[in-house]
Amino acid sequence: MRKKIASVLLTMLFFGAMVILSFSARVIHNRMIPNVTTFRLPYVKFEIPHYMQNGQLSFIEESYLPAIPKSLYEQGEVYYIDYQIINGEERTVARAATLIIGIENDEYYEVTDIGIQRVLFIKTSDKPLHDGIEVHIVD
Repeated sequence: MRKKIASVLLTMLFFGAMVILSFSARVIHNRMIPNVTTFRLPYVKFEIPHYMQNGQLSFIEESYLPAIPKSLYEQGEVYYIDYQIINGEERTVARAATLIIGIENDEYYEVTDIGIQRVLFIKTSDKPLHDGIEVHIVD
């Protein structure tokens, strides 16, 4: 009789642990992958000088253009958020961005690539990133 009670208790403990792990699996998974903060490219004021043919300054045009902070761009690699199906579930993935840079001001570089202007860029991460790694957005 004692063996039967012990096996029933062990079975209940096992299935109880499985239920707890099943409901907390997403939380555990999100703690194991890089947690990132994101931002969209801000529109920053740039002064664009226009010159006449003889080299004299004609006028300075002020335009608001999409830009990336110099501090982020000069770190070496810039990542953006992409969405991918992994195990039948849509997940967020970090992708390395190749940015086409235009003019600059004191704090920003203009981003001239139109296709990448509306995506979410990764500002900070608590773990090292590489192209294709799954990330969790904590904004």
